[in-house]
Amino acid sequence: IPWAICITSSLTVETLKSNMNSRSITVFWQLLEYVFQLDVSSGKWRLSSTESLTSGIVEPEEDLEMLRSICSGGMALRRSDSRLLQRVHIQFLEIASRHKIPLSCLVLDTFREAEQHSITLENGNHVPALSTLEEIQIRTEKRSEFTIEQVVGLLCYAQKCQKLKKISFIDCLVPLCFPNDSLWPCESDTPRVLWKPGEQELDLNFTRGRWMVESQEYLTLEVQMLEYA
Repeated sequence: IPWAICITSSLTVETLKSNMNSRSITVFWQLLEYVFQLDVSSGKWRLSSTESLTSGIVEPEEDLEMLRSICSGGMALRRSDSRLLQRVHIQFLEIASRHKIPLSCLVLDTFREAEQHSITLENGNHVPALSTLEEIQIRTEKRSEFTIEQVVGLLCYAQKCQKLKKISFIDCLVPLCFPNDSLWPCESDTPRVLWKPGEQELDLNFTRGRWMVESQEYLTLEVQMLEYA
């Protein structure tokens, strides 16, 4: 029984079949107070109960109500969280998405990079594309500065999250403008992208590659308006 260690979040069915042959073995993974059970037919971990762990009885269904309760108010992955605790939360997100459970918001104060299929956190943990995720908030320490590659990578990740409606960069620094050809892969079906360096809220205009502020009309943002106090 793997307990409180980091192991792979999924296994290929071919690997399982070649190693388990015809033997009937139940595999549990305990992360903190939560228990996951390996579904041999799919190679995925699914949420189980502590009673299953002690009895060894395979649960026919996952506890979806527990998943809904955990994910209903959004979820945060923090720099201060242990790598293990982050893995628990990521596992919940992945299982909830697989069961089409809405994920209202994912808040990150840890972020290294992103690409089409995953977000990489500072400690190396990966957040896979989540089909039911509706919003991402990046909340880092003030003065944390993102590169064009990091922002565009997150936009590419958004393409794989079908329900994603909004991405917000809050209390951090982002590029003021983007080269004309850097955003074109992300223009179709891209969620609204906001930047909140303070009280002001700005939208990313994909056509112009600039952040825009809306008052009476859209105006191009000037650099001096963005200086922190």
